[in-house]
Amino acid sequence: MKSETPFTITASDLDSPMRLDAYAALALEGISRSQFTQNAAGIRLDGKPAKPSAAVKNGQVISFVLHRDSFEGVIPQPMDLEVLYEDDDVLVINKPRGLVVHPGVGNPDGTLVNALAARYGESFIDRFESDGFPFPRPGIVHRLDKETTGLMVIALNESAHRDLSQQFSERETSKLYYAVVQGRLNPPKGELKTLHLRDPNNRKLFIAKSEASYVTLGGHIQVKGVDEMSRMAWSEYQTVKEAADCSLVKVKIHTGRTHQIRVHMKFLGHPIIGDELYNSSKADCPMLLQAYHLEFIHPATKTCMVFEAPMDKEIEAYLASH
Repeated sequence: MKSETPFTITASDLDSPMRLDAYAALALEGISRSQFTQNAAGIRLDGKPAKPSAAVKNGQVISFVLHRDSFEGVIPQPMDLEVLYEDDDVLVINKPRGLVVHPGVGNPDGTLVNALAARYGESFIDRFESDGFPFPRPGIVHRLDKETTGLMVIALNESAHRDLSQQFSERETSKLYYAVVQGRLNPPKGELKTLHLRDPNNRKLFIAKSEASYVTLGGHIQVKGVDEMSRMAWSEYQTVKEAADCSLVKVKIHTGRTHQIRVHMKFLGHPIIGDELYNSSKADCPMLLQAYHLEFIHPATKTCMVFEAPMDKEIEAYLASH
């Protein structure tokens, strides 16, 4: 089922003209440039019909209607979720490795959203159909890759969804990860701020580029010589334990880019063990990445909520054998 949502955006913070579709993707959290091109109708620039490739300047008004998939028809599928905390506003779980967060191409069911529909009833999906987000994910305010295990908070109503989404967007949450990577890092701790963009040779992957390769535009990033926008990815890392051929690293992410830690570890020359996308060396184990610490402000009580999961058994076993 499709629903339609009108949007009006006034362009700002631009040092130079930008493609309309690139700016719309930048301004609308949760939508990509390709999604905008495929789903937007009636695009106008200052009231006149415009193409996605049109150049946009500061002060110009962009209006369009976004056609988006509704989650009506999501199949409730009961699952045993490891629940750490639950009330009327939020649910905190320890996501198992292998669980996809929401339905998509190749994963029409068997996802966390299907489990939530079963846990809270089909009406749970309806609560998020009119929340104004370009492509709503019922209750989902942040994601973990299918291969990543660890802590997630899920919003259980629209008010909590908006509050938590804002916290994640404005970097008011704290997320810490364990990663087992190849080799020993030198220096053993550091900080990375890189450009994060899709790999031009494989759109399923992402790459990192050094600060010298981009210019900032109103806090966002544009690659020199590349006609698309991207964003800065910011991580801090610290070696916790070293073995002969690998290291246990603690990573704090300040931004939540897709595959961010995986891309940053590869960028450093120390890809994550078991990462089939970013590590060419095959491993006899799953990807060793765990979101073990999560901190956020409760959207209703405004108290600080802190959760920590025990170290993943796969990570423990690998370290014990090396």
